[in-house]
Amino acid sequence: MAKDGSVTFYKSGKALIDVHFPNGMTVCRWCPFVRYNEGLRRSFCSLTTEILPFPDSSMGNLCPVTFDDEETRHG
Repeated sequence: MAKDGSVTFYKSGKALIDVHFPNGMTVCRWCPFVRYNEGLRRSFCSLTTEILPFPDSSMGNLCPVTFDDEETRHG
């Protein structure tokens, strides 16, 4: 770190986490990373910042969550 306390670079890493969906319903609504903006009346993903028009029936196009069985991806 520089003497003045400023940041000179960042080191990047990745996190692998488990995301659990009740009864196998793999839609955004049940993901812990979905947020609802009351002012805009829209849901969005806090991981990708993607606006989610149908969080109750689908997953976002940019969703980073993967499944062992890809057949169950969209519920």
